[in-house]
Amino acid sequence: MNKFPLNYAVTAELIPLFKQELVECKVQPGETVCLFTDPRTNPHYPAAFFGAAKELGANVFQLVVPFFTRTSKSVGRAYSDDIIPPHGPLEAMKASGLIVDMSTVGWLYTNIHNEVLKSGARTLMVREPEECLRRMLPCPEVRKRSLAGAAVMDKGKKVRVKSRAGTDLTFDKTGRKGQFQYGAADIPGRWDHWPSGQVATAPIEGSAEGVLVLDVGDIILRIDRYVSEPIICHLEGGRIARIEGGLDAYILREYMNAWNDEKAFIPAHIGWGTEHRAIWYTLGLRHVGGGVEDAASYYGAILLGVGANHFIGLGGKNVSAAHIDFCLRHCDLWIDDVQVFKDGVILPQDLK
Repeated sequence: MNKFPLNYAVTAELIPLFKQELVECKVQPGETVCLFTDPRTNPHYPAAFFGAAKELGANVFQLVVPFFTRTSKSVGRAYSDDIIPPHGPLEAMKASGLIVDMSTVGWLYTNIHNEVLKSGARTLMVREPEECLRRMLPCPEVRKRSLAGAAVMDKGKKVRVKSRAGTDLTFDKTGRKGQFQYGAADIPGRWDHWPSGQVATAPIEGSAEGVLVLDVGDIILRIDRYVSEPIICHLEGGRIARIEGGLDAYILREYMNAWNDEKAFIPAHIGWGTEHRAIWYTLGLRHVGGGVEDAASYYGAILLGVGANHFIGLGGKNVSAAHIDFCLRHCDLWIDDVQVFKDGVILPQDLK
């Protein structure tokens, strides 16, 4: 169950902040804004977005869908098209200019989300705690890094990641686009996540080979866990074939096996964080407002997703209900023959 303050004065405090974010998303007077929620959404967020949108002269409405569906999994949110009722919500979203996604149901890698984006609507995910939203409003520096990094990624064909802990992975991304996040859905057909700053690409399914070592202090999102002892993942034939280690490896194996889906073990995306204001340790402060996007967007860290990537923004082909992300520090990374990272430090001046 999500935690949020009971005092509704919080809503009033959020309106100026959310109004600023809507301005970053280029919301115009007369535009329709859809507030996408479910019964577990923090109620302050849609209320504040409602007020912020009205102040900008936009038309605004709230859409609430059930949390539990036929395909809901006990291990996490399932990425499936029957999460959202097929009649009504889809049409309402496609008729909107901007959808602010504050739901917890998980619809990122679904046909419905792709259809909404193809219609020209913009989608913005907003789930992080207030402290993270305030600290990481969209800014020119993150936008510049993300766009520059995506341009380099877009031109490359091969990605290699190494680390002093023992990671040595290669991916083929020939023909796959470089994707970017900077925290604002400001272009028709664009998805973004506030707060975030990332560069990513979807490797060609079946191309990943090598060894992934999650070192002490690295982070596994979804199960929101800092690694306490190394986890060794062997990738063969484009998928994670074996997971070795102690307790952390055991928990990871249990989580991934629970989906009962071979596609849950296929790498989904690879890239890096561009957000200099992200803080690595906040995941350990969830009880006082720490957020997961600090790790996913951390400047100089590698983000490797595994599982679903069937998303128009990435161009991936892997359809699965499963998805999990690994956040790694102190890595080297190459795009083709260009070294972008050395021990977690970005080398090209135009990407810093």
